[in-house]
Amino acid sequence: ITMAITLNGTTNVITPTTAVQPQHAIVNVHSVVKTDTASAEVGDGAISAVLFSTNYAAASSSNKLLIQINLSMGCDTSLIYPVLMIGGSESAYRGDAAGDRARSSCPTHPGSDGVNDGAQITYLLSSPSTSSTAYGVAFRHGNNATEAVYLNRSHNDVDATWQARGASSITIMEIQG
Repeated sequence: ITMAITLNGTTNVITPTTAVQPQHAIVNVHSVVKTDTASAEVGDGAISAVLFSTNYAAASSSNKLLIQINLSMGCDTSLIYPVLMIGGSESAYRGDAAGDRARSSCPTHPGSDGVNDGAQITYLLSSPSTSSTAYGVAFRHGNNATEAVYLNRSHNDVDATWQARGASSITIMEIQG
């Protein structure tokens, strides 16, 4: 691509070598979909291992990452608490600590162990790492025993036309600082 510029009656041809993104432009979009199932046994007050994640390295730490996670999930207690995980640790995007209450990015209540529930986590991360970092989700539950949590299926997971399995996704949009 070349551009002709006329200044004071003189025409010069320039060839841009790099494009400068305007502030708040989308620099990159990274997306991953999980269609198979995952599960974990989680103790009272504990958090599962990360059941779904993707790695991403930001182009610049002055950019921002818009993290969008859509989940299909189930639990045998019917109370399931997804938690956004960044770099294998709980992110700051979760409810305040208050007594014995579980901290979650978006608590949900499917209502039955035979039902999948959907949840969305949307978080704008400032100062992201320029090294490859895992962004994902782990789970807590709302029972005082060891219980199973599931991704993309219900607890019952009956092979019948009235039972469904879902899909989950993680999308990361990097936005110019």
